Amino acid sequence: ASATMHVTADLAQLPFGSMAGSVSGDVVLRVIENKVSDLRFSMSGAGLRLDGAPVQSVRASGGLVWPELTLDEFALQLDESSSVRLAGRIDLLSQSVTNASWQLASTGSHGFLPATIHFDQVTSSGALTGPLTNLTWSGEGAATVFSVPGVKPSTVTMSGRGDVAGSNVVSINLRSGGSTLT
Repeated sequence: ASATMHVTADLAQLPFGSMAGSVSGDVVLRVIENKVSDLRFSMSGAGLRLDGAPVQSVRASGGLVWPELTLDEFALQLDESSSVRLAGRIDLLSQSVTNASWQLASTGSHGFLPATIHFDQVTSSGALTGPLTNLTWSGEGAATVFSVPGVKPSTVTMSGRGDVAGSNVVSINLRSGGSTLT
């Protein structure tokens, strides 16, 4: 048997900072032998504001089969050209993360950057794994036609890996015209 709860939240009423707008979704509980065996959730919202910044839409889905909490997708569309996606799993008993990942994509200029910083496209992706007390990470990123005052338009690429304890290795490559700085 299963039960579905429909949920709606006014973000302005939550104590997590300056938010506005509403989100809604469903939580489905599956019951076997009078015990909750698992739950699934999905939610979405549009026309939101976080700390005054507009958020075009948000969408999340996942589930819980004790002790594993899964985030199938958390997608944040900041505007028509910028998005963030997260996914992953955490074992709530061992407090360990597995298969967590992020993706970020953005094109054009944005109000959250100083007017003197410009780029055509920024991308980033990576992964997290391990115990919460010492997560390890790996990732990469790039900015194309990136420009700041006094520097010719450049392409910047980065890659790295490390952990929360501070053992990190990052490689940065800057290309401008025919020159490369690594």
